[in-house]
Amino acid sequence: MEKSEDNNLENLEELTKEQNFTCFLIYILGSIIFSLIVSSVFSLSSLKTLSKIKINILSNFIIYALLLISLTIFLWNKYLRFFIQKHETWKKFLHGIGYGLVLIFGTFVISYISQILAQILNIDLTINENESNIREYTTNSPILMGITTIFFAPIVEEFSYRLGLFGGFKKINRFLGYAITILAFALAHFTFDSKKILIELFNLPSYIFAGLWLCFTYENENSIAASIGAHMTNNVLAFLTTMVG
Repeated sequence: MEKSEDNNLENLEELTKEQNFTCFLIYILGSIIFSLIVSSVFSLSSLKTLSKIKINILSNFIIYALLLISLTIFLWNKYLRFFIQKHETWKKFLHGIGYGLVLIFGTFVISYISQILAQILNIDLTINENESNIREYTTNSPILMGITTIFFAPIVEEFSYRLGLFGGFKKINRFLGYAITILAFALAHFTFDSKKILIELFNLPSYIFAGLWLCFTYENENSIAASIGAHMTNNVLAFLTTMVG
């Protein structure tokens, strides 16, 4: 038994391909099911008197909390219990902070280039709808949004996209793993609105880079702790920038 646990600690590919994909499936189906449940509860309770913004903030908080619980339950005996006990995990998380700083710099450069191209093409470029909503929600409820964006979202999304989708497809084909995960992650932050399609398209490269860099972080460090650390670092700066700005 001791040898088996050591193997789990040393090899992040210990999950089977099917288990990797199940992580992503829990994320997708859970998002849909939990959204329906939360919406139903709000519509049938006194909470429906809250403003739309407050309801969205509380809904996101609850949904991400439920997703985190669901993924933790699924992964606990298969992977997570050994992963948390491993001393190397915390060192990898600290490494992830460095990757997060690169992520922040890279997205800043790409956003700056997008701004220049938009000016050349005489396009009034602003932040996309996803980022706009996050900023509005954060200023309205900094505590709930801080917990959601800094803790819940990075862990849930790294378990789902990197450990789940990327980890599964990488066992089939490395290039396919990168391509599908980057595309899925970028489109998850894309709003299909015909009135704002240009804004969304100009902001898309930043999310593509983020998806690419987080996959690289996970693969290069051979640890989901590193990509979680990078993701959290990026979200901490975004949260603080919103609060200060």
